[in-house]
Amino acid sequence: VKYVADDSLDFEEKVVDKAPVDGEKEVTTVSQPGEKDKVTEEVTKEPVDGVTKVGNKKVETKTNDDGSTTTTTTIYEVNPETGELINPTTTTVTTPAEEYQAIFNGNGGTPTTQKITVKDGEVVSGVEKPTREGYKFVKWVKLGTDKELDLSKPLSKDILGGEKSVIFTAVWGKVEEETPAEEYQAIFNGNGGTPTTQKVTVKDGEVVSGVTEPTREGYKFVKWVKLGTNEEIDLSKPFSKDILGGEKSVIFTAVWEKVEEETPAEEYQAIFNGNGGTPTTQKITVKDGEVISGVTKPTREGYKFVKWVKLGTNEEIDLSKPFSKDILGGENSVIFTAVWEKVVSEDTQAPTIDAGNITAVEGQPIPPVLVDVDDVNATVTVEGLPEGLKYNPETKQIEG
Repeated sequence: VKYVADDSLDFEEKVVDKAPVDGEKEVTTVSQPGEKDKVTEEVTKEPVDGVTKVGNKKVETKTNDDGSTTTTTTIYEVNPETGELINPTTTTVTTPAEEYQAIFNGNGGTPTTQKITVKDGEVVSGVEKPTREGYKFVKWVKLGTDKELDLSKPLSKDILGGEKSVIFTAVWGKVEEETPAEEYQAIFNGNGGTPTTQKVTVKDGEVVSGVTEPTREGYKFVKWVKLGTNEEIDLSKPFSKDILGGEKSVIFTAVWEKVEEETPAEEYQAIFNGNGGTPTTQKITVKDGEVISGVTKPTREGYKFVKWVKLGTNEEIDLSKPFSKDILGGENSVIFTAVWEKVVSEDTQAPTIDAGNITAVEGQPIPPVLVDVDDVNATVTVEGLPEGLKYNPETKQIEG
């Protein structure tokens, strides 16, 4: 039996085939006198195939991020007794990624030519998008075909068709030139206001800008209208060439509204007489419907201020309410006078008379007893009168 390495087999696969190998047999010889020997053979073991084929090489291939390829080969020895793989020997070989040249033809655009070196499976970078007067760049295609190259995706060497380089050409789209919008002139006439004239260039569908609202003494600006018509132009909306009537310019004129001058409210004089108090006189200028302000409340020794009344009347004026010219009776001024109330001292005590100070003679009037009081209306009290007598404060007499 022998072991033979065979690279055609998968790693570690074993196949046993038949091959000539000696077998075993028994030979018996019988000899008889006067006869030939009789020989008998009996095979006790048939020959068998003892050839074993073993795959003893392992190869691993890996593509790296940079496009290179690393091949790792491991070769084993074969154990002649068991056929097992032993004593591996490993060899590693890295093959650089193959580079290709991609040529980008501007096809009338700028840059005219760009040459880029790229590897299979790598995204093409550094390609400048071309420009061309009057055209818009559409895409890159392989020269002579409509096969587009997407620069955002990795390049496949399959597009090279076995070559080492490939040409891509720019595809262009014709740009239709836009006709510039026609311009018109809008003239704004102040119609007696300032500015007197404003000229503005405007396009159809464009909002008119740069127009100053005019001013005019004694008037209020209302609107702009097309000259000779009542057709108003709203400057907040797009301008329409329809208003020109086929002309290249149009005149708008200002519309004014007369401002009525307000007659200033007539002023009146209100005079406040202190009537013995301080201040003695206060003069205030006031308008009809206006609240009078600035009036000082007067003071007077022994009196309390009550109110203001129109002189010669009891018609009171309330300074918290608007002044009415009706109180003037057609005059331009009016006098108000202060009304006072006598203040009685809270400390005044009712006088008391001792009956012992009264001299009484039967049949004759009792002489008056003088009492010093602050208030003439104070009630007098008489103390110590004999039984049966009493003082009547109403008659101011002793009765009984």
